[in-house]
Amino acid sequence: MEGNARERVLRAAERLFARRGFAGTSMRDLAKASGVSQALIHHHFGTKRELYNAVKERAVQQFLSLATSRTPAKVGSHWGSPLAQTELGELWRWLLALFEFFRKNRRLVRLLSWERLEGKARLWPAEKRLLEAFHSLATELQRNGPLRRDLDPLMLIALLQSLVVAWWENRPWVCRLFPRRQQQELDRMFVDHLSKLLSSGIRG
Repeated sequence: MEGNARERVLRAAERLFARRGFAGTSMRDLAKASGVSQALIHHHFGTKRELYNAVKERAVQQFLSLATSRTPAKVGSHWGSPLAQTELGELWRWLLALFEFFRKNRRLVRLLSWERLEGKARLWPAEKRLLEAFHSLATELQRNGPLRRDLDPLMLIALLQSLVVAWWENRPWVCRLFPRRQQQELDRMFVDHLSKLLSSGIRG
C-alpha cells in the first residue's frame, strides 16, 4: 500500500473510531470513508483491532515528534509560566507538549473516552516508550533534588497526564462555569493553575 493510501486509511480510522468508538465502526465503514478497498485494508493492517492499534501508535509517535523536535526553550514557551525557568522546566515542557498535542488533536481525547466507555482501556502501542521517557526524567529530577522523593514517578506521570486529558474532556463544562470568559483564556487559566500547583502546592 502506497504511503498516501495508508495515510488516508489511518486518518479515516481515527475520525470514525473517535466518532463511533471501536465497536460502532466496521471495516466496511473504514473502506468507504478512506476510499481504499476493504480487502486491501485487511491485507496491510490485518484485523480491525490491529488497525485500531496502528491509529494509536501513530498518535503516540506524533506526540513524541512534537515533544522532541523543538528546542527545550520553545516548547510551550508562549504560555509564559515561570516554572519553565526552574529545575522542573524539562518536566513542565513535556507536560505542555502533551497539553498542546491534545489541543490540536481533540479526536484522540474522544478515542480515550470511548476506550473507557467500552471497557477496553489499555496501554497504547508505543506508549510504553513514552512512559519510560517520562519515568526516566522524573527519576533523574528526584535524584538531583528538585522533585520530592516521596512521590512515585509512575503515579506522578499518571496524575499529570490524567489532569491534561480531563481538561480537554471537561472543557465544555468548565466553559459553562465561566460564561464570560473565552475558551483560550480558560486554557491559559488551567495552565497557570497547574503551574502554581506543581511549583508551590495548594497550601497558602
